[in-house]
Amino acid sequence: MQIIPWKLNLFYPLLAPPLQKKRNDMNTNLIISSFILIGNLSFASQSLCSTFTADFHFSKKSSNFTKKHMIRILYLPKNASINKINGFLFTITRKQTSNKPIPGSETLFSMNLSTNGKCPVDYESSDSYATIYENYKSVTLWSSIVKQSNAGINVFKFNYQYNIPYDEKFLPGSCAFMILDGSDFSSELYTMGGHISTVYSQDYRTRKYSTQLYPLDSEFTMATNTSTISTLNSYIVYPVGKKNGIPAYGKIVSIIGNASVTSSPVPEKFDIKKPEWNIKHIIAIYTKNSCQTAFKNHPTERFTWNDSTGTLSSKNPSSVFWSKVIPLAIINFQGYGTFNFSKQTENTIKSPIKLEPGDCVVDAIVPKGNKYYSFIFNTESQIHLQILNP
Repeated sequence: MQIIPWKLNLFYPLLAPPLQKKRNDMNTNLIISSFILIGNLSFASQSLCSTFTADFHFSKKSSNFTKKHMIRILYLPKNASINKINGFLFTITRKQTSNKPIPGSETLFSMNLSTNGKCPVDYESSDSYATIYENYKSVTLWSSIVKQSNAGINVFKFNYQYNIPYDEKFLPGSCAFMILDGSDFSSELYTMGGHISTVYSQDYRTRKYSTQLYPLDSEFTMATNTSTISTLNSYIVYPVGKKNGIPAYGKIVSIIGNASVTSSPVPEKFDIKKPEWNIKHIIAIYTKNSCQTAFKNHPTERFTWNDSTGTLSSKNPSSVFWSKVIPLAIINFQGYGTFNFSKQTENTIKSPIKLEPGDCVVDAIVPKGNKYYSFIFNTESQIHLQILNP
């Protein structure tokens, strides 16, 4: 079943059962899949790859995120490495009852790979991520957030490329599976689904490289009315060379994932011609001791931070604009009125970027707006860094 996003309403009758899923036979094609490193050089490498496509959706009624549900996507063959995963995700939020008139929902979609030879059955639920990771010794390949602030359908398209095919050792019987962690908070029927194509190769384990995925994710509420008052910038920070941080002398080879921005409800008489707002997620490397200067006495593991935005009468003093900070990618949100956006970060890494001790990798979230737009925004990052181990 191919789901065309703008015609999803035609599939409402099909979405009533808790799960419908179709898996297509894989096909083989020749693609340019990666860059390979020799010394300081990098060049494209061609690999014979296979593609496996899965369509899925799951409907439930809930008022919270207590239950996470799993759906098997595919069994990877022996010695497989993942080159690329693309497709789209969607959520359907129905109109709600009079006692809860404001519709809204969110789902965290995650694709995990089990490594211990076990695989969850379809519909399987769990109360915690810790239990899922323990039962299946799984690693997260990517995650994306999809939110809605109104009834209807929201579709997020994505194309996640691993510049070096992601290589994880796993036992026979292991599988890639989706985790659906979502709710509409009102116990109405709520649907989460997607169309996912996984491109993988089987000739990669002869190469002497290994990579690891590090999450750069968090959630914030913020205001954008910086015209006359100062609000707050927000940061997600991953130190380099510290305990529980990214290893020193590792190299960033890929950035994958997305971010979302959702507004609170807009008053009926709100003039949408007046508001002007902007929220930027800037993924960057803080170099040459700028991490210690910007985030004094910071923890050794991943952490969050806030500082002042200043006002529109002066430049935002955020440390992300310092000369020692190297921007890698920008996710830019702007608009008017009630909205819910999800955008993919562009994988802008053209060649590996070496990380030195004392550096940190940061998602800096910088708001801006005029005085007419003062209600609350929610923004969330679900980004992974692919790091080439030193």
